[in-house]
Amino acid sequence: MQTWSRLLSFVWPYWRRIAWSLVFGALAAVMWSAELALTFPITVMFGEHKSLGNYVRHEIDESSREVREHADTLKQLEANLAQLPEDGTRVRKKERLRLWNEIRREQGWQETQLFRVWMFSLIETRLLPKLPADSFQLFAVVFGLVLIVALIKGLCSFAQDLIAGSVAERVVIDLRQAMFRKTLKLDPQTVALCGTPKLMTDFTYTLNGLSYGLGELGGRIIREPLKAIACLAAMFYVNWQLTLLLLTFVPIAGWMFHLFGMRLRRATRRLIDSVGRVYKALEEALVNVRAVIVFDRAGLHRRQFHRRNREYFHQAMRFHRIDAASPAAVEFLAVFAVLAVLAPAAFLALRQVTTIWGIKLATLPPKVPELATFYALLAGVIDPVRKFSKFYTIIRQSGTLGEQIFSRLDQESLVRVPDAPQWPPKLQPTIDFRDVHFS
Repeated sequence: MQTWSRLLSFVWPYWRRIAWSLVFGALAAVMWSAELALTFPITVMFGEHKSLGNYVRHEIDESSREVREHADTLKQLEANLAQLPEDGTRVRKKERLRLWNEIRREQGWQETQLFRVWMFSLIETRLLPKLPADSFQLFAVVFGLVLIVALIKGLCSFAQDLIAGSVAERVVIDLRQAMFRKTLKLDPQTVALCGTPKLMTDFTYTLNGLSYGLGELGGRIIREPLKAIACLAAMFYVNWQLTLLLLTFVPIAGWMFHLFGMRLRRATRRLIDSVGRVYKALEEALVNVRAVIVFDRAGLHRRQFHRRNREYFHQAMRFHRIDAASPAAVEFLAVFAVLAVLAPAAFLALRQVTTIWGIKLATLPPKVPELATFYALLAGVIDPVRKFSKFYTIIRQSGTLGEQIFSRLDQESLVRVPDAPQWPPKLQPTIDFRDVHFS
């Protein structure tokens, strides 16, 4: 956590760019949810109602009928409540409490149906007159909306990735300059003990990896969770009970991310060390290339370089194994979560009920258009989660690379600077030879 807080001090000067990146990411997430929600009118047109007008009128009639039925039930419950005396035995008090609970439940259902009547009446009077009456023309309009929403989403994603990439490159340039200033302040002995290969690894491989991670973090890694949140908000409107059932799998996913993240952290550290050993083998051969050729030591250096490459290969394969296992495990969990939500939703729709084993999972029995929209939004949640499993490895790897960079920035000189240092004489523009004798 300390690494990310220190990285924030380098990122904060560009907070305006980051704010614009978040704005474009949020817009892309909203467009993603709207694009999936547009499946609702399409399923209505291909369903039993054939048109939006028929569907809206059917929903108004059904909700009005439900309002009347709940009103009759409320009158009956109030009449039964009035017949019970307020002061009575314990059994009568329990009966009064039961009636009050039923009245409250009926009032809640009646308010829900009244809201549906108001909403569909508003759509019938304000929206439907502006839409084409022909079903195919309406279908074309919906597809045109889908294309427009997809275009806006793509432009917002492009702008977010571009801004995030520029911020990442600027941050890495600032870090590279800070590392260079720190290295020049160290004494020669400390620099020699660090070794040129390790320093070159941090200046090139480590900072390049951190740049890629920061760019992804400000772009897709931010956008994918926002897309999932936008779809979850729409799912809460369609059916909040089934949405809560889906959220019960979030702690399991968090535990899996943490487990793979810890292993990736260790694998990334070993990979950085192996890259440094490869650079060291290159330096030993290329800096002393004349001695290698004169004393015929090329074979020895080739074998040493081959061993370093094999070590790098083994460490890289360990990293890739963990990286490949993480998306597979998360995808299996996502499929299991989808099935755990799809099965109750299908049961409610096919049996036209609202409870399973006495557990209330819907306010009203779901219909086919609502169920199709819920499934589309569910896919819109699972897809970002599946992608985030890949991005989580980038986050952990970036954190490890940041730790390596800040360990260089925190390095102190082994030789203490004296209190009164003696500076060498200044360089002169000319050379003066004195007392030079030739025999």
